[in-house]
Amino acid sequence: MSKDKQTVFSLSAQKRDKFGKGASRRDRQANRLPAVVYGNGQDPIHVSLDQHDASLALRVPYKRKIRSCC
Repeated sequence: MSKDKQTVFSLSAQKRDKFGKGASRRDRQANRLPAVVYGNGQDPIHVSLDQHDASLALRVPYKRKIRSCC
């Protein structure tokens, strides 16, 4: 694969209402990855991602860019 080629991933996120160590552990046991989306001067959004899909997206060795969120 050449460096000119971009790989695009679409991650589906669910908004989290419960926070903390216990809630994060329950998410991980359900194969969900707790995460926080922040930036661009907006309030942080707590989400959970599918663990398998997130690990595939993180393995891409090229520069990644989030185009839209939530």
